[in-house]
Amino acid sequence: MASANQDVSQKPTSANVSREIRVDAAHALRRPDSGSPANDLVAVVAQQQHYALAGAEEVFGQLIDANASPEVLARQAVDLALQLKDQLAELDRRTERINAQEADFDSRVRNARLWLDERENELDTQEKILHQRETELSEQAAQPRSAFDQEQLEEREQSLVSREENLAKMQAELEFAQSQIEEKLSELEIQTALCKSKQAEHDEKKQACEQRQRELDQREAEIFKGIERNACDEVSLAERTAKNAETSEQLALRQEELREWEQRLAERASEAEFQRAELDRHLAQREQQQAESDEQERQICFREQEIKTALERFRRLGITEQKLVELEQRALEFDMRDAYLSNAESLLAEQQMQLIAGQRELEQQELSFENRVTSERRALTKEREQTEVASKQREQQLDRREAELLNRQTALEQLAEELRASQREGLEMRLATEETWLQLQGVLAPATLSRSIAQVRAKLADHFQLATEDLQTRRLELENVR
Repeated sequence: MASANQDVSQKPTSANVSREIRVDAAHALRRPDSGSPANDLVAVVAQQQHYALAGAEEVFGQLIDANASPEVLARQAVDLALQLKDQLAELDRRTERINAQEADFDSRVRNARLWLDERENELDTQEKILHQRETELSEQAAQPRSAFDQEQLEEREQSLVSREENLAKMQAELEFAQSQIEEKLSELEIQTALCKSKQAEHDEKKQACEQRQRELDQREAEIFKGIERNACDEVSLAERTAKNAETSEQLALRQEELREWEQRLAERASEAEFQRAELDRHLAQREQQQAESDEQERQICFREQEIKTALERFRRLGITEQKLVELEQRALEFDMRDAYLSNAESLLAEQQMQLIAGQRELEQQELSFENRVTSERRALTKEREQTEVASKQREQQLDRREAELLNRQTALEQLAEELRASQREGLEMRLATEETWLQLQGVLAPATLSRSIAQVRAKLADHFQLATEDLQTRRLELENVR
């Protein structure tokens, strides 16, 4: 009986000890970690603000210098791509941390459930022991006892009643703790579902960021290709400019040669006119001489006829030999004069032939010179037209290049806007993750946490709005300068 009393007295102590362990374990379940998440939140928010300010200043500074050269735009795209890569790495680290926290939550939930199962098993064993004691007491009560045994039985009954009350209290506390744990488990399941949804959103945003990163890589490759095309276009444009300068110099030289040829042609034309006038004068003189020679021939023929008639008359009249000799001498003189006139006529005809040949040669030279001048003028006109066409093509190429640069500038501005939006989404996602984590930790009150995060979001929104307004004012200033 004493041993039974000792056993019975030891059971409440063990129950009390287990109850204290349960209370400590329950408090330990809600106890936060050694590191303060509030300080972590402040540090994360400050770090995010620092990153946001630094990234915004860098983006805005590069957008101001975007009109300098395509290399600056390419460097800006590379820097933005590196920032996105850093953000993706940070998001991956956050994801790993959240996964570790979820694993920690799961382990804690499993430990709590195991602890509940152990406590329920202990209660079941204690109830079995109590039932056994009650059966023993009932059996002992059925047998006749002495007064001392009766007192011991009453004491045992009182102790049993007190133990039953303690057990009832412990069971009520256990049920209350179990209900609290079930509520916490339901809250943890809800938070786990929220974390899973956040994780799904994070995965989607991560995929979107990776897709955007690939697009940025493609755009960066296109920008580099555009830079190479611009360099090739500049080289070809410089070559064409040099060729145009050479053609302009050649055109100027040919124009100078054409002016010299025109001057020479004018001189030769004046000489030809003078020679033509001389030829006309010589022809007039020759015609006059021809007319005189014809007149002289007619006179000679007439004199010969007169001489013949006179000779006939003299013969008929019996003129002397002296008269005949004189007449013969005159006839010889007339023959000599006739030979001289024939020689003069042959010389005149030869000179006329030479004049006609010289005139034909002069006309051929004039015709060839005119043909040459015409061909030179046609070549100069063709070269002038080609130069005008080349200048027009160059102007069109410059216009197209300017349009391409404007399109690239607008594309880069749009890319910067998208990068700022993605950066803002990343910051908001980080804030939402920190908010979920702190709510799961239970360090800060939800209202305080929501208010602080709303203030941080308002500051971020104000910062992005001011940056956007500053960018718009600078863009307007650049447009006014243009």
